[in-house]
Amino acid sequence: MNKQPIYDVDYFIKKFEAIPEQNILNGSQGKIIGVGCAYGQCKSMDGKQDGACTPEGAALNLLMTSLPNLTSIGGYYYPYQSTPARINNGEVEQYQQPTPKQRILAALYDIKKMQQPVYEDITTSLAILPEDKSEVDVVNVKETKVIH
Repeated sequence: MNKQPIYDVDYFIKKFEAIPEQNILNGSQGKIIGVGCAYGQCKSMDGKQDGACTPEGAALNLLMTSLPNLTSIGGYYYPYQSTPARINNGEVEQYQQPTPKQRILAALYDIKKMQQPVYEDITTSLAILPEDKSEVDVVNVKETKVIH
């Protein structure tokens, strides 16, 4: 049985970490399987289907559109360009690492951080009044809550 991979952030981190630096190109899907931009790395194995059109490419786009407040640089923005393409090509202010691979991985690591739960420690002070109404005892109750 051919099992469909789960295209989550861990899948993409593992995938892009394994690709040699020189095989992820700026602005090109590439003509050779395994060499190209972030989308080029998601091409169909026969090379006939553009990486942005594969289920893998669509999942990469969906993940990266979850990044908040991205700022385009260079004074231009092409609405047809997806978030992975813009990050890959260095057109997003927040991702200015030296290579496309480093930019894509930095974005994926940020997504991974966003998906981690955030905890908050809460301390509540409770006053306990004894039956004889003598001195009040204060008890601090600590709890940890998941806030994200």
